[in-house]
Amino acid sequence: MDSLEFDLHSQILSSLASTLAKDSTTQADEVQRLIRAGPCLPSPSQPSTPKPYATGVVGGIAEGATEPVLAEGGLMTMRHQHALIAQAKFAAESSGQFDHDLVPRLSGYLHSLVNFQFTDGFGLKGRSPADNLTYNITSHLLTIAGKRPSVRQQVLDSIWAYLDKLSSLIISDNAAKVCEFVLPSLNGLLAALETSSLEFRPRDFADLVSHSNPFLSSETSEHIRQAITVVKQDTTNSYAHRVLLQYAGESIVLSSNRVVLQVLTVKRNMIGCLLKAHLEKAENKDKPTTPASPASVSFDEVWNILLTTPVSVSVAGPVDLTKIMRTEYIMSLQFFADMRSFANELLAQGNVSYEFYYTEIMGISLQLASLASVYIHELDDVLPSHISTCLFNEVRIEEFWIHAAALDCSAFLGINFAEANQEMAALLQQFLTTPSPIFEGPDAGIIQACAVERLAQTLRHFSTGEDVAMSTVYALLNTLYSHNTTNGGEDADVSGQANLIQENVIAAISKIACVFKSEKITPLVLSMLAQQIRHHSPKLDCVIVSRLTDMALTGSENSFNDITQILSNLSKLSISPENKPETKDLCETVNACQLRLAKTINTRPEFYPAYLTCLLKLFVEKGVQIQATVQANKKSQNKINSLSAGLGLLLPVLGQLLSHEDFHPHLRPSKEDAKLFRDVWFHCVLFEFVKDSPWYKEWSDSMLLIARKTPAFVSGDLGTNAYLEGDLEYNSVLPRSILEDQKSSMRTTLASFLPAQTSEIKTLSSAKVVFLLSVYHVETMRSRQGNCSFILKYFMNSGVNDGGLSTCLEAIADQVINVFTSESQTKVLSHSLDDNVRQQVRNLLIGCAHRLKRVSSLSTKWVHRMIAAFPQLMCDKALLTLVLEISELLWLSCENEMTDEYCPIYSFTSSKVNVTIDLPDSYPYRRELLSKFVDLTRKWIGAAMANSPQEVDALLQDYLAESEKIHTGISRVHMGRTLAARAGKDLVKNHNSFDTLANIPGAIIDNSSVFFQEFSARRRYQGEIGGMESFSTVFTNQSGTVLQSQLPALRESLQKMAQQVKDDQFISNKDLANALHRAVSALVTLDKIEEDLVKMIAWIPIYLFTPDSMKIGTSVWNWLITEKPAVEKRLMSEVASGWAWASRHQKGLFSPLLDSEDPFRARMEYAPSDKKARQKSYKIASYLFAPHVIWIEFLSSRFQATRYGNRDMVDIFTRLLQLTFDTGYKMSTHPLAREGRFQLILLGLRLIQTNRMEALVEYKIRSALYLAALSWFELSPRWSFGGNRMLSKTETRVMREFGAALDQDKIFLDSILSSIQSGDGHGVGANYVFTEDLTRDAIVRKHTQCRRLLSLLNENELNRLSVWSTPLVISGASPEVNVHEKSFSEEGWRNMVRFAWGVSPTLALQLMSRFKNNVIPSELSLLLASDPFAAVHDADAVQILLGEGNARYTPSQLKYLLFWSPVPSITAISYFQPAYHNNPMILQYAMRSLEHSPVEVVFFYVPQIVQALRHDDLGYVEKYIMRAARVSQLFAHQIIWNMNANMYKDNNSEVPDPLKPTLDRIIDNIVNGLSGEAKNFYEREFTFFNQVTSISGSLMPFVKKTKPEKKKKIDEEMAKIVVDVGVYLPSNPEGVVIDIDKRSGRPLQSHAKTPFMATFKVRKTREESNLGKAIIKRGAGDEEDDEEAAPKTVDVWQSAIFKVGDDCRQDVLAIQLIAVFKNIFTNVGLDLYLFPYRIVATAPGCGMIDVIPNSISRDQLGREKVNNLQDYFVTKYGGVDSIEYQKARNNFIQSVASYSVISYILQFKDRHNGNIMIDDEGHVIHIDFGFILDISPGGNINFESSPFKLTAEMIQIMGTSVEDQGYRWFCELCIKAYLASRPYAEQICQMVALMLESGLPCFRGETIKRLRSRFQVDRSERAAAEFMKERVDESYLNRRTVLYDSFQKVTNGIPH
Repeated sequence: MDSLEFDLHSQILSSLASTLAKDSTTQADEVQRLIRAGPCLPSPSQPSTPKPYATGVVGGIAEGATEPVLAEGGLMTMRHQHALIAQAKFAAESSGQFDHDLVPRLSGYLHSLVNFQFTDGFGLKGRSPADNLTYNITSHLLTIAGKRPSVRQQVLDSIWAYLDKLSSLIISDNAAKVCEFVLPSLNGLLAALETSSLEFRPRDFADLVSHSNPFLSSETSEHIRQAITVVKQDTTNSYAHRVLLQYAGESIVLSSNRVVLQVLTVKRNMIGCLLKAHLEKAENKDKPTTPASPASVSFDEVWNILLTTPVSVSVAGPVDLTKIMRTEYIMSLQFFADMRSFANELLAQGNVSYEFYYTEIMGISLQLASLASVYIHELDDVLPSHISTCLFNEVRIEEFWIHAAALDCSAFLGINFAEANQEMAALLQQFLTTPSPIFEGPDAGIIQACAVERLAQTLRHFSTGEDVAMSTVYALLNTLYSHNTTNGGEDADVSGQANLIQENVIAAISKIACVFKSEKITPLVLSMLAQQIRHHSPKLDCVIVSRLTDMALTGSENSFNDITQILSNLSKLSISPENKPETKDLCETVNACQLRLAKTINTRPEFYPAYLTCLLKLFVEKGVQIQATVQANKKSQNKINSLSAGLGLLLPVLGQLLSHEDFHPHLRPSKEDAKLFRDVWFHCVLFEFVKDSPWYKEWSDSMLLIARKTPAFVSGDLGTNAYLEGDLEYNSVLPRSILEDQKSSMRTTLASFLPAQTSEIKTLSSAKVVFLLSVYHVETMRSRQGNCSFILKYFMNSGVNDGGLSTCLEAIADQVINVFTSESQTKVLSHSLDDNVRQQVRNLLIGCAHRLKRVSSLSTKWVHRMIAAFPQLMCDKALLTLVLEISELLWLSCENEMTDEYCPIYSFTSSKVNVTIDLPDSYPYRRELLSKFVDLTRKWIGAAMANSPQEVDALLQDYLAESEKIHTGISRVHMGRTLAARAGKDLVKNHNSFDTLANIPGAIIDNSSVFFQEFSARRRYQGEIGGMESFSTVFTNQSGTVLQSQLPALRESLQKMAQQVKDDQFISNKDLANALHRAVSALVTLDKIEEDLVKMIAWIPIYLFTPDSMKIGTSVWNWLITEKPAVEKRLMSEVASGWAWASRHQKGLFSPLLDSEDPFRARMEYAPSDKKARQKSYKIASYLFAPHVIWIEFLSSRFQATRYGNRDMVDIFTRLLQLTFDTGYKMSTHPLAREGRFQLILLGLRLIQTNRMEALVEYKIRSALYLAALSWFELSPRWSFGGNRMLSKTETRVMREFGAALDQDKIFLDSILSSIQSGDGHGVGANYVFTEDLTRDAIVRKHTQCRRLLSLLNENELNRLSVWSTPLVISGASPEVNVHEKSFSEEGWRNMVRFAWGVSPTLALQLMSRFKNNVIPSELSLLLASDPFAAVHDADAVQILLGEGNARYTPSQLKYLLFWSPVPSITAISYFQPAYHNNPMILQYAMRSLEHSPVEVVFFYVPQIVQALRHDDLGYVEKYIMRAARVSQLFAHQIIWNMNANMYKDNNSEVPDPLKPTLDRIIDNIVNGLSGEAKNFYEREFTFFNQVTSISGSLMPFVKKTKPEKKKKIDEEMAKIVVDVGVYLPSNPEGVVIDIDKRSGRPLQSHAKTPFMATFKVRKTREESNLGKAIIKRGAGDEEDDEEAAPKTVDVWQSAIFKVGDDCRQDVLAIQLIAVFKNIFTNVGLDLYLFPYRIVATAPGCGMIDVIPNSISRDQLGREKVNNLQDYFVTKYGGVDSIEYQKARNNFIQSVASYSVISYILQFKDRHNGNIMIDDEGHVIHIDFGFILDISPGGNINFESSPFKLTAEMIQIMGTSVEDQGYRWFCELCIKAYLASRPYAEQICQMVALMLESGLPCFRGETIKRLRSRFQVDRSERAAAEFMKERVDESYLNRRTVLYDSFQKVTNGIPH
């Protein structure tokens, strides 16, 4: 049998053993077969008696089995050996179930090896069978001992016993046995102990010492020597002799010294393990201990661990090794001394044979002595002396091992003994700086590395390590200087030794720097070594460079950059004109170091970018330098090739750096790196590295790596790449002369690549040709490596798409796709196609939905090509799912137009396929993209089905099956599922209005996806139940047993869920759907109706009351009713009860949480418009009302299905609606409640019309229904909330349907239920009295009049909704419908007003706000005069009652004011004016209204309250001020500041205001009324503020000084300010000042005043609103709310301007009004932006103004040479196609629209570019309101006659016509802002009117009249919209605006 067969047999058995060990089901008989393959255990006694196995033991081989026993001298064949090793391996790798038998068996084999006769053969690596078997058995036994503690000691005892047995065999007289068995077996045993991973314990070491020391005795050594001598003298070629020869041939000499070496090695290793265990115990003493599996650790690893940290050994324990260690210490030193003497003798004789192991024994002895010394922590002088002797004795031993051991021991002692630390460090330093032959031998590098590392480790453990290291570095540097050999003249030997010492020194100091990683040491070493370069020999320069490279990855990034720059500078020597031959080695070393650094830099991945930039720059600079050299010196071609080769050597370095898998510079490159990569490839083209040449062959692999990670040469993120052509033409890498020489060749080459573009290539500049060649080579290389989609990035750049490169680039891209396709097809033929194809198709599919049309079209073209080449791609599940999900994302992007038109969503994400697509805000493009992609998707799927119909069908079913999430969008369309479920497209049409989306070609808008989702869910859960029943019938012959047995569990599960819902615990949609579907499945399957299950199915979704729960609930209700009609009545009764419960508990439509509130009754805020808050408000509202809307849809559907066939169901609906309409007044007044309210009313009208009711029931229901409808119109008119066009259209549809149903409402009242029947049957006469003395005719007349009123109001509501949804009247739009309104005569209007008053005075009063008819207010005045008490609950009636203050009503009528509903605060304040003649009733009412409002609301109107004091003759206003000041300290402070500002009429406080005495008195009363903490707070606040404002006074002497002088004075004054606890800035009362930037003071420009700016750190507390939490029950998968995630407090730096000499009160009024408009817009949910920044007037001519953060004025932009806003936006946010630009443009439009409307209404003038700010998000913000209302610059010459400023640059950003989406949005938002403001015109006028006597310059003449006229309150909504559109058109490029800007530029230098 040959060796191959032996090896195969061994591998088979080994694999079998591993398999059996890993299989937990392995049986005993299988193990027995493995055992029987091995030899029998020999028995020296009774060889013929078989030995039975132990019986009755779990896991035994075979109970009672016997084994044949062989007598001594049994044969051990190679097969037996293999089987025995396999048994040992099985025992070691198994879980231990057979240990009780296998461990004794293996131990028996070990002890019986000596009794076997081995066949003549050697095992692995020439080992004898005894060695091989002993090693394997012992190793596996030790593994078992480590894994199973129960047998650990048993195994070790067996090994120690065997060691004793071998010892006894040595001293026997059988020389052959010793040589052929004992020495090999001992070698194997000790080798196993040496390499074992067992964690040895102190006892184990003690046992080892006692059992191994006999092998170290001289007697044993002598026996071994004699035996070997006898065998060697034998001339018969015995087996023992062959064993010795075989080992000698393997360089292993079996001798007594080898035994000593092995024993000492095992001892050394074991002590090392013990010390390591102590070290780990100390490190983990505070950590929980967990048993770890033994791992093989070599002694070198242990030694390295011990050299890192001092070891402290606690000798306390069960085994004290102190005495043993001392003995071992002495013994090892004795061995060292003996071996040294022996070595000296041999050296003297010239015998340096390796046979004697003297150097190894000496090294091991030193290590053993060092370990023992540290273990007992005792050190004498002998060991250091021996170490020194090894290092410095004249007798040199050539083997490096002894020196390495001595160096290790010196460091080990220095680390663990503080007293020896300095001595050992000095010893190591001396060793390095002393000439020695050891540094000249072949192992010099190893010794040097060991010495420097041990020196650094020793220094590391000094108590003052860093200082000592610095001293050592300086000392070594002195040595370096002292051995400088550059002067020449020295002896060659001396010079050589000096060089060696210098190399040692350089290595030492660099290693110290690497080990310490100190910010002090590393820069020092780096600086010193860098200075030495080029000042020593070239060889030493190479050493320095190499050592600097070692340091590069151990220091800081700065050090790394310095080192790489040094390498770069040296690398340039290879192309320098001064290049000398001696620099060749240095350049090669530099290149090698750069390559090494590139390979190892992955240990510091944060250095990737810096090194890449450095290498790229070096490559580019060297290339430019080569070009310059060639051009200047006209070098020969050979010289050019030589220089080019020096450049090309950098390619492998770059390739190696870019080969790291965690480095991806091509994904998000900086602009600098993209340009550098481009220049590198330009050089590769110019120097022909990319051509087929020897260079290409040498560097092609590197260039492939570089190409794979090269970013696109242009980027598509920002718009700065539009200058690509200029960048190419003036690129420094492309010098003209070189290009002129090569351009013909390059054009020819490019034309050969792109033959179809030959004519175009001829017209390209040379720079473009190089660019295109570079792109071609990079992208084709990248494509060959599996990435063809990357080239799309080139077409994302406007410079490429707009320039002349586009056609050629597209041709290159086609080539790239062709290359990729060709390469992939080759793989297909070899069946080795990888995932790259799928990944590239995935990227291209995502590209099909790109925001840029060019990218989308190219991606589509290439996807077509790929799918044509690989039709099986659409059979890939991931790709098919991706296509469907992209379709859904595109659909959502189009749906966004309907859900939030003016706030586009730009990013759409599918977590299913982990894809996010970004789309522009152009809705036409989105619709076009969707149409094309859906069409393509259908084609792709169709093509795939033609090839693989079954596979595609299965994949589509999987997609539908996995789409289990409840769809919660506005529409129920899911485009992906709809495409997948194509066959069900016409099953159910969506209920929503999709007219504007349905005309998108190719878009499939239907409900098929929902149908199939619900269908699959029903089948799934019904299948579960059906399967259970089938199983029951087949196996138990009883039907229903399984389900019946599970009913209690099902019932309990639902009851538990119901209780969780009641306890407000979270229930996921998935759990809810699972539970309800299973319950319905059970009910459908069971014959009997389980009523408790029905009840819980109905109530659980209702209790949850979320949109998702109601969707699930209505779905399962429909299913249950359809499948089991008998349960309908019971279910609907529970549903009706649930409806009543929801009404009682104020859920959804019946919730008052979001009832609309007049913005003048709410707290006004000085804060910028918050888009997130607006969107959250909409989300909360829609979440609140959506459950009822879903529920009503269900009820409407059920009613239509049952109205003709089930009287009981009609009765249920009747009771439900009667209850609803009776509580109609409880319904929410929020605008979003309109849809649900009128859906219910519409259902009620259908119920009345389709069912003949008893007359009284009909009367009551119709009356309640009409009143419920009219109650909506009792509210002030409401616009649609937010920008949801879908909602607006739905509301319009519902209101139209309501109007139609109202017109068809026929009054019957002809069926009565009575015991007295009339003669003609059941007819009812005209005079029949129903109730309340109303006859049938009277009721008919009443209901008819009520219906007319409702029709009139509904028509008005429809007109309002029409204006809101289509504010711009486009040609062909439907005109305003006023059929009912125009049908009324004057008397008809009077009758209608009187009828409305009879229904509800509030309803009648609201007619005035809806219809512009003079009859209405006059009739209301009469009605109010006749019965004031009827309207006391309506505050709006007070304005009619009091009018403009004319006393039209008698005191008897005004007395009702005492309990009239209070008016808003600002209206109440206006009643203190003289127009109301101080009427006591009116004053008391005004006072009560003020006190009814919280102080936080009135706080906003402080300026008006102060002005109201002018006519406060009876002291009501003063009384309120005093009360409010006691309630709110902030109110007291603010009103004091405002009073101070109104003390004087002038800014210099010289002309007192008549109000001053009153103000002084009130301030004194407020201050005197303060006490305690309030008093302290007041004093702290005003002291702090006075300190800040006094700085202006300190600056007065510096008015004429320079700004630096003023700045210095401000800093001095601010340094004196101490921030006290709780103080705040007057402009930020909601925040607390916690710090001041003492260096932030800045003087502002002023001729005679001293305004300045300072910055404060303000801590603001975020006000928490629990409203959202109360309404929205967040699911587990929902993202955490940003507000909830935000910190409760936030610190911001707020800059403020402190003005002196300027009256800020007019600015205060303007900002106050802007804040009012902002709150009005927010209340309507308009997507507009305003920033009412804070201004506080604190004294006459003094004030404080908050600085708008992160903003710049248009004036400043002009001074920075920004020509127009479009350029600024493109530069800052990117090209017009970028998402960031479009976001900024949208912000710009929203802010310009809002400020434009306000500018017109409030007549903001002086709108030059210095008064217009632009923030970082693109918002426009107006500042400086010195000219508003009645005044304008230039003495009111009305220069700015335009309604507002709308310049060419503004229009350029938005668009130039209504057809442009941006400009259309602007016009629509202007109109909506105007319409939203008009209802509050009176309150705004009241605010201004109260300020008329303040002396502000903005009031001239008929201010209020003109202000009111600008609101056009007498016009209808449509007329007002048209009026505002006319103002927009009038402002469009108004010449007067342009002239005014020109005027400002000439007069004030303000650019425009």
